[in-house]
Amino acid sequence: MYYGSEFTYFLDELPCIKDDASSWAHISAETPVEDEYEFDLDFDREFNFSPEADGFPLFDPSYAIAPGSAVGNVENDDEPPMTSRTARFESGNADSIGRGLSPDARRGTSPALKALQGVAKVLLEYHPQVVAEEITRLETELFLKIKPRDWVRRGVKEDKLGKPKSIVEMNAFFDRVCKWVMSIVVSLDRAQERARLVTHLCEIAQSLRSLNNYSSLRAFHVGINCVCEAGDVVHSQVDGSVWHKYQSAERLLRVNENHLMYRMAVKNTFGVGIPSLEVHSSDLSRIGEMPNTNPEGLVHWAKFTHLGNNIREIHSFQERIRENGDYGFASVPGLAKLILETELLDMEAIYERCSQVDRDLQHGYPVPMATSTASRLREYLRR
Repeated sequence: MYYGSEFTYFLDELPCIKDDASSWAHISAETPVEDEYEFDLDFDREFNFSPEADGFPLFDPSYAIAPGSAVGNVENDDEPPMTSRTARFESGNADSIGRGLSPDARRGTSPALKALQGVAKVLLEYHPQVVAEEITRLETELFLKIKPRDWVRRGVKEDKLGKPKSIVEMNAFFDRVCKWVMSIVVSLDRAQERARLVTHLCEIAQSLRSLNNYSSLRAFHVGINCVCEAGDVVHSQVDGSVWHKYQSAERLLRVNENHLMYRMAVKNTFGVGIPSLEVHSSDLSRIGEMPNTNPEGLVHWAKFTHLGNNIREIHSFQERIRENGDYGFASVPGLAKLILETELLDMEAIYERCSQVDRDLQHGYPVPMATSTASRLREYLRR
């Protein structure tokens, strides 16, 4: 009775309430199912996205990078197996190896890579705060399109109705930013150039954090960590103070204790912001998977409460953006074109380019390094 009394004041408003979402609430055979790939901006559909693929999950559990496996030397079992990265350098002509360039980089650059290198050069001319504001402006337009009812559709009726277009568009933008960061970094041939660009991207990530744009911050975090690993040559040339500040984002976005640090940050964000929808989408999916222990015809109160709390938290960010206008940044057309219209590499090409960066040279010859696959595994197992 005590809890039920909290709803008594709704009785006076009940006759005036009109359900404006009844069209989709009732499942119908004529209900169109949106094609998720209609908004998939640039992913290679032939790439192996299956959960069983041998790779490391990025921003989606069903999306994985297919790493190159070690290639054993079948002629001599006594010799240790060579990685594809080691084999590449040993097979190159010694006369063609120039200081600062891998042998593969000396063979020529495709038009797509040249275009990405041009994007990287232009991006360095923009101040990190300007880039962060433009990304936030573009993402805000997509974020405000999401209605509270869309989350109910996604978490409860997704199998029958498909994902709402607004959420699909938001996810596609997140994926694009991740691949955009990775593509422009791996397009460069020299470690010094990559380190300079990674430093700039880390500064952009810090600006995104100051704007409370947790969504794009996570996208940058995923992209940078996939192409610049602690201990490799690119990382060793990144400005130490910049990387130290960037590490705060890694601590914030860790999955430890069910994203505890991120949830605390969101709870204490009182101004405008864009939450990381990956975390909240996962929460809604788990809520939908909770077993129905309630009697027939009654509401599962725990599901209803958790669902409402999650949607209300997301909706509160949207309301603050509309009321405050702090995200009303001026458009930068040239920068928006770099982000949205640049042709990106597929994940297989990105992984291949990651192994072509020049090494910490000794006497003009690149020293082969172990692939980052094993070290990434160790890092994930430590967490």
